[in-house]
Amino acid sequence: MVINHYESIVFFIISVGLLCKPELAYSDLQVYISSSPVVGALSYEQSLEAAIIDAQSPVHYVWDFGDNQVSFDPNPVHAYASPGEYRVWLNVMDADGQSANAIHWIQVRHDIFQADQQVAYRYLSAASANCLFWDQYRSQTLWIGSAGGLIQWDLADNYQCYYRNHLPTGTVQDICQMFDQSIWIATTNGLVQFKPLTHEWMTYHSHNSAITANNIQTLATSQDRKQLWIGTSGGGILCWNALEKYWREYSTQNTELPTNNIQDLILDNNDNLWVATHRGLFFLDITDNQWQFIQTNTSALPDNVINVLCHDHRNHIWAGTWNTGLVSFDPMNEQWKQYNLNNSPLTDNYVAHVISSPDGTIWSAASKQGLFQLNPDTHSWQSFQTIGESHTDDCFNTAIIADQNNLLVNVNDSLIKMDARAHCLNQTRLIHRQLPDNSVSCLIHSDNDELWMGFHKKGLAKLSPSTHEWQYWHPMNSPLKSFDIQCICEMSGGKLALGTGNGLALYNDNAGQWTVYQSDNSPLPHNTVVSLYYDANACLWIGTMNGLASFTPAVYQWKNFSITDRITALAQTIDGRIWAGTATNGVLVYDALNNSWTRFNQENSGIPGNYIQSITGGKDRKLWIGTMYNGFGSLDLDTHQYSHYNTTNTSLLSNTITGLEQSQSGVLWVGTNDTHLYRFHPLTHEWHTVALNQNVSDNTAIVDIAIQDEDDLWIGTQENGVWHISWPQSLEVPGSLIIIDNAKSQFTRNDRHLLLANIYHTFLKKGFRHNDICLITPAQSIDINGDHCFDPVIDHHPDSTSIVHAISEWASERYQANKPLIVFMLGQWQMNPEKGTPEYVISNNNPLSLSNFNDAINAYELHTGTQSIVILDGPDANISFKNLTTKGRIVIVSGFQDKMRQSIHTSFIPYFLKSVFAGDSFYESFIQAKNHTESWQHWQGRPIIDDNGDGISDATDGSFARQIKIKSSQANLPVAKFQSIQVSTKNTESLALTIIGSMPMAIVQATLFPVSSDTQALTPLSIVPLSNYRTVTYCGMIQDVPPGTYELAVMAQDYHGNLISSEPEIIQMGSHQTGSIRGAVHLMIGTHKIAFQGSHVSVCLQNTDFQSIVYPDGSFSLNQIPVGTYNMTIQSPEFQLSLFDTVHIQAGSIQQLTPVHLDLAKQWCSLDSDCNGRYGLRDVLHLLQQLTGTLEK
Repeated sequence: MVINHYESIVFFIISVGLLCKPELAYSDLQVYISSSPVVGALSYEQSLEAAIIDAQSPVHYVWDFGDNQVSFDPNPVHAYASPGEYRVWLNVMDADGQSANAIHWIQVRHDIFQADQQVAYRYLSAASANCLFWDQYRSQTLWIGSAGGLIQWDLADNYQCYYRNHLPTGTVQDICQMFDQSIWIATTNGLVQFKPLTHEWMTYHSHNSAITANNIQTLATSQDRKQLWIGTSGGGILCWNALEKYWREYSTQNTELPTNNIQDLILDNNDNLWVATHRGLFFLDITDNQWQFIQTNTSALPDNVINVLCHDHRNHIWAGTWNTGLVSFDPMNEQWKQYNLNNSPLTDNYVAHVISSPDGTIWSAASKQGLFQLNPDTHSWQSFQTIGESHTDDCFNTAIIADQNNLLVNVNDSLIKMDARAHCLNQTRLIHRQLPDNSVSCLIHSDNDELWMGFHKKGLAKLSPSTHEWQYWHPMNSPLKSFDIQCICEMSGGKLALGTGNGLALYNDNAGQWTVYQSDNSPLPHNTVVSLYYDANACLWIGTMNGLASFTPAVYQWKNFSITDRITALAQTIDGRIWAGTATNGVLVYDALNNSWTRFNQENSGIPGNYIQSITGGKDRKLWIGTMYNGFGSLDLDTHQYSHYNTTNTSLLSNTITGLEQSQSGVLWVGTNDTHLYRFHPLTHEWHTVALNQNVSDNTAIVDIAIQDEDDLWIGTQENGVWHISWPQSLEVPGSLIIIDNAKSQFTRNDRHLLLANIYHTFLKKGFRHNDICLITPAQSIDINGDHCFDPVIDHHPDSTSIVHAISEWASERYQANKPLIVFMLGQWQMNPEKGTPEYVISNNNPLSLSNFNDAINAYELHTGTQSIVILDGPDANISFKNLTTKGRIVIVSGFQDKMRQSIHTSFIPYFLKSVFAGDSFYESFIQAKNHTESWQHWQGRPIIDDNGDGISDATDGSFARQIKIKSSQANLPVAKFQSIQVSTKNTESLALTIIGSMPMAIVQATLFPVSSDTQALTPLSIVPLSNYRTVTYCGMIQDVPPGTYELAVMAQDYHGNLISSEPEIIQMGSHQTGSIRGAVHLMIGTHKIAFQGSHVSVCLQNTDFQSIVYPDGSFSLNQIPVGTYNMTIQSPEFQLSLFDTVHIQAGSIQQLTPVHLDLAKQWCSLDSDCNGRYGLRDVLHLLQQLTGTLEK
C-alpha cells in the first residue's frame, strides 16, 4: 500500500453538532449525518451534524471517526492528524431501546475548495430586499432575496456573499429552509434549491418537475422542515415531501380553490395550511385533508383581496388586506377583529407587510408612510415615521424579527436593526462587493496580487482579494484630473500608469505619490489617453485620441511620433517589436532602427479588419488582433500568414471583439460585446464558451480581461461590474468509473494487467475514491494502486448480468449531480452469427449483447439525467460504435480492425491515461490521444470518436469539452436558432431553400409533410452548406414534388448535439397556382402599442370568402389564395376602423406584408363619437371608455 508521510502533524478539526427535531409520526428511530466544508483557522475543516427523528430521551451516542478514535458525547469535536478519506459511523439508542446507525464519508484535505467558478462584484444602487430569512442551522446568518439576486449575510463577521449567476432570470420573492439545511428560493422564473453544504444548485420549473407555473410567489415549511409548500402565480399550490420524494398539487382542477393565483401561504402551529388569495382566505386541515373557504359572504372577513398572512404565538391568523386594513382571526373561537383608518393609526387600508414577534406584538406596514406596532392584548398602537436617519416612507420593503424582539427592517438599500421604540441599533448598507460603479472601463491584476479597476465616471478602485479591502481615487481626493479612467498599465517598482480623459497619471502605490502629465506640461499629443503599454525596455507607450508618444521615466525621455490616428491598443511581440492598433486604418509596427512605422490594413495585408479594438503578443510568435466588426485574427511572425476567426468558422456569436488576453500556456481568452467569454486553444483548436450570466437581461458586454494565474481571470463588463472566473484546470469532479475486461484481446497478460492498473491508478490520482471505481475482470489479483503488491479483485467472474448491474444499479446508487459515468470496456467484440448483432465476448460463453449494454447506459442516463462517457478498446470494437452514439454521450473507439495490434503501447487509452496522469484535463487528454492515434498512417489504427456527443463521428469537430457538463458554466452553451428561411418555387415541381442559422450546424434537413392524406410524405432533404468550412448559410432544393399542399419543416442539429426546428410553413405545389400572404396589424395610441382581443379586428379579401382574424400578437395569414390581384380590407366595427390595400398573389409564393401600424388617436380624432359637434381628444376618451372590455391594457 502507498503510505503518505508527513514531516509535521497538522490537526484537522471536525465540529459535530446534533440538532434535536420535533416528534414526528414515524415509528422507527432514524438518524442522518451531513457534512459541510468550513474554512477554519488551521485548515480546511468538515463540520458534521446528525439529524435524529422520533427519539425518546435520553439518547446515547457512539461516534467512530474512522481513525480508531471514538466519542460518546452528543456534540463531539474531533481532530484528525493527517489528510485523507474517513468513514464516520454513528450509533444512537433512545430510552425505548430503539437504535439506528448512519454512515458518512468525509474528505479531509489541505486545499480550500472553490465553490463558485464565477463570482460577481457589482454595485447595486438600491439593493432593496423583497424577503428576509434567518438560517435555522447557522447562527447570525441571514438570507436576503432581492431583484438583483440572493445575499448570504454573516452578521458575526459582517460579510456578505452574493449569488446571482446560479439563479434564473427574475426576482427572488421568498426564502425558506429544509431539514437537510438546503435553502429554497422562490423566484419569478422557477424554484431554486441551494445546498450550502455541497454548494450544489438545482432549479425546478415547469419543464423538469411537477411545477405548472414558474412564477413562485411564496414558500412555507412544516415544523419538521420535511414538507415544502409552494404558492405560485397561475399554478396553484404544490407540496414537496423531501423524505418520500414526491409532489402533491392543489389547484382549481382538483380542489374547490377559486383561483390558481396564490398571494401568500403560511403553516400555523398545528401545521395546517392557510392560503391568501385575491378571492378570499382558505384553510387546509392536514388531519382530514379537507378545505375550508373563508370569504366575505360566509364570514366576517371584510375583504376577499388578501395580500399577506402571518400567525402569532396564540395561533391567531393575521391578514393584511387590499382595502380594509389589518384583520385578525381566532380559529378556536371564530372571532374576527379589524383595524383600519377609522379605528387605528394606520395611514392606509392597504397593508403590505405583517410580522408577529415572539411576545405577540404585531408589526405592520401600509402602502403609505408609517411602520406600526400593535399590542393585541391592550389594543395599543405605536406608529413610527423614522427609523434612525431613514424615513419609513422612503422605501420600506420588508422586515424580520431579530434577537430579543428587536426588528430588522429593510429601508431603501439598508438593513436597520431597531428596538421596540424604533431606536436604530445599527445600520448596514446592502451594496455588494463595494464596487463604485457597474460600468467598468479597464482593469489589470498586478504582480502583488491586487486588482486595479478604472471606471468612466467613478475614477480608480483597488481590491485586495485576499483581505477584501477596497480603496478609491478620483479628482476629489487625489491629483487626478478626470473621473474617466480609460486604461491602466503596471510599470516596475509598484508603479501604475493611468490613461484618463484629461491626461496621463503615474502613481506610486508604495509611496502614495502622483505625477500628472498633460499636453501643456509634456509632449503628450492629446489629453485623452486611450491605450498604454509598458515594454521590456522600461519604456511606456502612450496612445491618445490623436497620436502616439513614448516615455522613459528613468531618464525622463519623451518621444512624440508624427501619427494622427486614434491609437486604440498597444502590444509588444516576442521579437521585441511594438505594435499599435488604430480606430480606422489597421495596425502600425515600429522599426526602432529607422525610427519609422509601417502600416498594415485590409488594402495591403490579410488583417481581418481596419477598426482595431485589442491586440496582444504571445509566446507562440503570433500577433493576435481583435476588430470591431470582423472577429479576430492572428499574424504568424515567421511565415507572415494571417488566420481569421469569426462567427462563420468558430463558436463566436459576435464579431465585435472587445478583449484579447493570452495565458502563459498559450490559451487565448476572447471577450465580445455579447454575454459570453470564449476560451480558444490555438494548438488544439478547442473552443469553450462561458456565459457570464444566466440572466440574459443583464448587459454583460466584456470590456477588459485580466489574467491572474493560468485560467484564473478577472472580467470587466460594460454595465454589470467585475466577474472573477476560475476555469477548471480539468474536468476533475469525480463521478463513477466502471472498468470492464473480458481478457479477449491480443495484449499479453502483463500488458492487460498493466492497462487495468494504469486506468485505476490514474483515476485515483484524479480524485476518485476506491468506492467510486468498479473493476470487473477475470483476473483474480492486480496491482491496482502501484505499490508492487497484487490486490484482490472483488468481481473476477464477469458476465452480462454483473456488467448490466454495475451500470444500472451500482452507478445509479452512487450518482451525484453533475458527475459523469465513465465506462472503459476492454477486449473483443464480435457479431452474433445468428442474430447479426454486435456482442461483447465473455469467457463463460454468456456474451453481453450491445442492445443490453446500450439499454443499461440509457437507463442510467434517464434515471440520473447526467452524462456518460464510453471508451471501447479491443478487437472489432468499431462494430458497436454506430449503435452506441446518441446526443450528449461521448463515445470513443480506439481503432477499426485491431487484431493486427500486438502491443498495448499503440492503443488510444495509454495516450489518454498518460496525459491525465501528468495533470492534464480530461478533454486535453482526449485531444492529445486523438492527435497521436490520428497520426498513424495505416487506416486500421485510426480511432472513431464522437467527441462532442452529437451522435456521429466527427474527427475535426473538436468540441468535446463543451459537451461534458461537469461544471455549471460549461452547460451554458450558446443556443442555435434559425435567423431566416427563404422559400421559392423554381417551377411547379421543385422547391428551393436558403436557410441562415445563428451558428454553424452539423446537420440541416428539410421535409415536406402533406396536409391532405392523398399525398405521400417525401424523403427528408439534407441541406448542404455553401462551403466546406463551417458556415451559417445552407442551400438546397426539393425536386419532383407531386402537386398538393404541404407543411414545410426544417430541422437542424448544432455541433453540441442540440436539436432545433422551425415553425411549420404551408407550401402549395403543383398546378393549383395559389399563394399565401402573411402580415401584422398593430394598434397604437400615439407611440404606445395596445393589446386587444383578436376577434375584434379582421382582414379579408373583397368579393371572396378569404378572411382571417388578427390574433392578439397582431399576426394574420391567408393561405391557398388563387393567383390574382385583390383588394384587402382591415376592419373593426368596435374600433371604427376601415383600411384598404391592394395585394398581388403569385403562384407558390408566401408574401410577407409590411406590418400595419394604426394610430387610433388619429383615427378617432376625426370621429364625433360623443355627438357634441366637435372632433378631438374627448372623442378618443369616449371611445376608450366604451372599449374597456375589448382592450387588455
